[in-house]
Amino acid sequence: METMHQFLRNAYQDNQNIKLNPSAPFECSFQEAQDWCNFVVLRPTFFPDNCKLGAVTVRAETADHASSLRMFVEGPSRSFRLKHFFQDWWLPTSCDTNFTGPGRPFVASGIVGFFGRDYKGREAACIHRYGGILEISVINGKFHPHEIRNFLEGLQPQVPQAVDLIAPLQFARVSYYARKGPCRGPWNYDLITGCQWHDDRKALETSDLPTNIYFPKLIPRGYQFDSAGIRQEPASRHWEYQLLFRHKENLTDNIWIRAVQEKSEKTLWIAPGLDARMGIRLRTVSLEKRTVLAGSVSEPHGERVAQWLENGIAFEVHARATLHLGESEFMNLLDSLSIE
Repeated sequence: METMHQFLRNAYQDNQNIKLNPSAPFECSFQEAQDWCNFVVLRPTFFPDNCKLGAVTVRAETADHASSLRMFVEGPSRSFRLKHFFQDWWLPTSCDTNFTGPGRPFVASGIVGFFGRDYKGREAACIHRYGGILEISVINGKFHPHEIRNFLEGLQPQVPQAVDLIAPLQFARVSYYARKGPCRGPWNYDLITGCQWHDDRKALETSDLPTNIYFPKLIPRGYQFDSAGIRQEPASRHWEYQLLFRHKENLTDNIWIRAVQEKSEKTLWIAPGLDARMGIRLRTVSLEKRTVLAGSVSEPHGERVAQWLENGIAFEVHARATLHLGESEFMNLLDSLSIE
């Protein structure tokens, strides 16, 4: 389909087309927006009372920034903005990227999202669909949570073929920063962007990482391997590898495993301070093969986190909040990690 071909040309043709892409956001239709986005563009089918669709703008992918979509929903005395993009530089399992603190969970279209406050103190919501992230911020007035949830529930793919052609693409292939290569991400953050990403796990076997690779023997039902990231910086005695798994049906829920050289001079693995931001209290859990620190944002749906030290490696495992992965499955995953 032509709209898919346009995105693939923009993203994959030796970065030649990207040099010609407009750098400033521009107004467009949802159909046109799909040409420029590395995620499934969704159009609303439900609006809160007395509200309607306002401006829709897209920002094309360029050498300096990834693509994104913004739309406004407006009424006589209230409005909110939705920002839609493929989140690929912060924790890949994060459910509430626009919040300053823990939120309140809800479910829309079978996906777990959260209500909370954004970085400007405004009422906000955050959820994922088809691997893309949807951030809502209330600009004026008030919206009842059920209005926001129903709006998100009603979002539908503008180009249904995008669900089959873009949504299943592995992180290593669709991520702007993975395609760009190891680099600094926004705000000089490079936890994810500093890796060389691969869509084949064999890249781990053929790498010259100075360690054995731990891989889960019990991958939770419905999930499959998606991508692997590798990073080596001898000057700072740093090496690491990352594993990303994704749910095969909703193409959204994911699990992220990170293994880092314990004596690295970089302070890149999860710090206790992040517990407060995520609202997670880590507790000691003794499993059959190892003892870990683990916790979750909210029960029964997660988001879940675990960390521990083993054989000179700092391990960190995150699972996105989901209806498909409970605490026992998460613990089984942790205990099944073993050398390939």
